[in-house]
Amino acid sequence: MEPIKIEKTFSTPEVVFTPNNYTLMLEGRLIPENAETVFKPIIDWIDNYFKSGGETLKLLFRLYYYNTSSSKRIVNLMRKLDEYAANGKKISIRWEYEEGDDDCMHDGNDFAKMVKVIPVEVIEIEEI
Repeated sequence: MEPIKIEKTFSTPEVVFTPNNYTLMLEGRLIPENAETVFKPIIDWIDNYFKSGGETLKLLFRLYYYNTSSSKRIVNLMRKLDEYAANGKKISIRWEYEEGDDDCMHDGNDFAKMVKVIPVEVIEIEEI
Protein backbone atom coordinates (compact mmCIF):
# COMPACT_ATOMS: atom_id res chain seq x y z
CA MET A 1 0.00 0.00 0.00
CA GLU A 2 1.45 3.32 -1.07
CA PRO A 3 1.36 6.12 1.48
CA ILE A 4 -0.72 9.14 0.52
CA LYS A 5 1.01 12.49 0.06
CA ILE A 6 -0.90 15.49 -1.27
CA GLU A 7 0.83 18.85 -1.32
CA LYS A 8 -0.99 21.80 0.19
CA THR A 9 -2.22 24.67 -1.94
CA PHE A 10 -3.69 28.04 -1.08
CA SER A 11 -7.11 26.45 -0.55
CA THR A 12 -6.33 22.82 0.37
CA PRO A 13 -4.37 21.19 3.19
CA GLU A 14 -1.33 18.99 3.04
CA VAL A 15 -2.37 15.36 3.42
CA VAL A 16 0.30 12.91 4.58
CA PHE A 17 0.27 9.36 5.90
CA THR A 18 3.17 8.46 8.19
CA PRO A 19 3.32 4.65 8.15
CA ASN A 20 5.57 4.16 11.19
CA ASN A 21 2.91 5.61 13.52
CA TYR A 22 -0.21 5.03 11.36
CA THR A 23 -1.02 8.75 11.28
CA LEU A 24 -2.97 10.42 8.49
CA MET A 25 -2.59 14.18 8.86
CA LEU A 26 -4.57 16.98 7.23
CA GLU A 27 -2.88 20.31 7.88
CA GLY A 28 -3.62 23.78 6.52
CA ARG A 29 -6.54 25.63 4.98
CA LEU A 30 -9.55 23.75 3.68
CA ILE A 31 -11.53 26.16 1.53
CA PRO A 32 -11.75 24.56 -1.91
CA GLU A 33 -14.43 25.45 -4.44
CA ASN A 34 -15.40 21.77 -4.54
CA ALA A 35 -14.66 19.93 -1.28
CA GLU A 36 -15.46 16.59 -2.89
CA THR A 37 -12.32 16.85 -5.04
CA VAL A 38 -10.24 17.09 -1.87
CA PHE A 39 -11.96 14.34 0.09
CA LYS A 40 -12.47 11.72 -2.63
CA PRO A 41 -8.79 10.75 -2.90
CA ILE A 42 -8.51 10.68 0.91
CA ILE A 43 -11.55 8.43 1.30
CA ASP A 44 -10.43 6.21 -1.58
CA TRP A 45 -7.00 5.88 0.04
CA ILE A 46 -8.56 5.01 3.44
CA ASP A 47 -10.80 2.38 1.83
CA ASN A 48 -7.80 0.82 0.05
CA TYR A 49 -5.70 1.01 3.22
CA PHE A 50 -8.21 -1.02 5.21
CA LYS A 51 -8.96 -3.41 2.34
CA SER A 52 -5.25 -4.16 2.00
CA GLY A 53 -4.92 -5.19 5.65
CA GLY A 54 -4.49 -1.93 7.55
CA GLU A 55 -5.76 -2.28 11.09
CA THR A 56 -4.82 1.00 12.78
CA LEU A 57 -5.31 4.62 11.73
CA LYS A 58 -4.81 7.84 13.64
CA LEU A 59 -6.41 10.82 11.94
CA LEU A 60 -4.87 14.18 12.83
CA PHE A 61 -6.63 17.40 11.88
CA ARG A 62 -4.58 20.60 12.00
CA LEU A 63 -6.86 22.92 10.12
CA TYR A 64 -6.74 26.63 10.73
CA TYR A 65 -9.56 27.57 8.39
CA TYR A 66 -12.28 25.57 6.64
CA ASN A 67 -15.54 26.38 4.93
CA THR A 68 -19.04 24.95 5.38
CA SER A 69 -18.84 22.44 2.54
CA SER A 70 -15.55 21.15 3.95
CA SER A 71 -17.12 20.81 7.40
CA LYS A 72 -19.78 18.56 5.91
CA ARG A 73 -17.07 16.41 4.28
CA ILE A 74 -15.19 16.22 7.60
CA VAL A 75 -18.34 14.86 9.24
CA ASN A 76 -18.79 12.34 6.40
CA LEU A 77 -15.17 11.22 6.74
CA MET A 78 -15.53 10.78 10.50
CA ARG A 79 -18.72 8.77 10.10
CA LYS A 80 -17.08 6.53 7.51
CA LEU A 81 -14.18 5.92 9.88
CA ASP A 82 -16.67 5.23 12.67
CA GLU A 83 -18.11 2.41 10.54
CA TYR A 84 -14.64 0.91 10.16
CA ALA A 85 -14.09 1.21 13.93
CA ALA A 86 -17.41 -0.50 14.60
CA ASN A 87 -16.09 -3.40 12.50
CA GLY A 88 -12.94 -3.78 14.57
CA LYS A 89 -10.43 -1.34 13.09
CA LYS A 90 -8.40 0.67 15.61
CA ILE A 91 -9.04 4.32 14.80
CA SER A 92 -8.54 7.51 16.75
CA ILE A 93 -9.01 11.15 15.84
CA ARG A 94 -7.09 14.13 17.17
CA TRP A 95 -8.46 17.59 16.40
CA GLU A 96 -5.88 20.29 17.12
CA TYR A 97 -6.77 23.96 17.23
CA GLU A 98 -4.75 27.08 17.86
CA GLU A 99 -4.74 28.61 21.30
CA GLY A 100 -7.62 31.06 21.58
CA ASP A 101 -9.52 29.78 18.51
CA ASP A 102 -12.80 29.07 20.29
CA ASP A 103 -14.70 28.48 17.03
CA CYS A 104 -12.33 25.71 15.98
CA MET A 105 -12.47 24.22 19.49
CA HIS A 106 -16.28 24.18 19.43
CA ASP A 107 -16.27 22.67 15.93
CA GLY A 108 -13.92 19.92 17.09
CA ASN A 109 -16.21 19.14 20.01
CA ASP A 110 -19.24 19.14 17.70
CA PHE A 111 -17.47 16.82 15.26
CA ALA A 112 -16.56 14.51 18.15
CA LYS A 113 -20.25 14.12 18.93
CA MET A 114 -20.88 12.87 15.39
CA VAL A 115 -19.04 9.58 15.97
CA LYS A 116 -20.11 6.77 18.27
CA VAL A 117 -17.12 4.42 18.44
CA ILE A 118 -13.96 6.42 17.74
CA PRO A 119 -12.25 8.30 20.56
CA VAL A 120 -11.77 11.95 19.60
CA GLU A 121 -9.29 14.25 21.32
CA VAL A 122 -9.81 17.99 20.95
CA ILE A 123 -6.48 19.58 21.87
CA GLU A 124 -5.37 23.19 22.11
CA ILE A 125 -1.87 23.86 20.77
CA GLU A 126 0.17 27.06 20.69
CA GLU A 127 0.35 27.46 16.95
CA ILE A 128 -0.50 25.58 13.77
